[in-house]
Amino acid sequence: MDGAREHVTMPESSDNAKKSETDASKYDNNSHTTRFREKWKIGRPWLCCETAICADGHKFESMFCALCDKWSVGNNHVVWTKVGCTSIPLDVITRHEESTQHQSFVSAELNKSSQINAISRELDTKEAKALIDAQKVLYFLVQHNLPHTTLFKPLVDLCVELGATNLSYLKAKNAQYTSTRIVYEFMQCQADTVEEDVRQRVQNSEVYGLMMDEYTDVSSRKHLALVMKYVDKGAS
Repeated sequence: MDGAREHVTMPESSDNAKKSETDASKYDNNSHTTRFREKWKIGRPWLCCETAICADGHKFESMFCALCDKWSVGNNHVVWTKVGCTSIPLDVITRHEESTQHQSFVSAELNKSSQINAISRELDTKEAKALIDAQKVLYFLVQHNLPHTTLFKPLVDLCVELGATNLSYLKAKNAQYTSTRIVYEFMQCQADTVEEDVRQRVQNSEVYGLMMDEYTDVSSRKHLALVMKYVDKGAS
């Protein structure tokens, strides 16, 4: 028709089409080849992925390395730490994982972990020895009919002063194993140990006798006394 303009959409040139496709693939991480897979984290505890939004509204994913971020202080290594890696394919992760710098950071982390574990094991051993020695101190007081609740802490302090270094580990930063409550817990542990030993001996004995009697103390509390006699390896 005269005077009318027909709108015709011109086909996009091949160069422009390639550019548009490249720009789209830069942000289109929902495609099969560029989307981050959670299964890639298996065996890679250092790997993490974050999703961000550009100014034009496109979403994109960035991968970070926790080890490189931790150990690259003072280095010029920016990608994977301060700035995430936006190239998502798995082979990029593999190349980073096998890089010399990443391997050095892995070695540093393993060395630090081994040192911490060694210190922890050493502290656990010293504390265990301290608890065993504390039980010996308490057993000495009970065996000699001494007031254990009042003399336990002074006797422990005296032993430390005389060179019993193991007992010094009873006093940690957040706890001190010399209180009255701890003394009663130690006594209960010893009582349970003795009771279990006697029970095993009685069960293994072919002949035993049991006598029970009830009595009341000065505070009118009732108690049940048990006396047991058994044959242990041919001797009563």
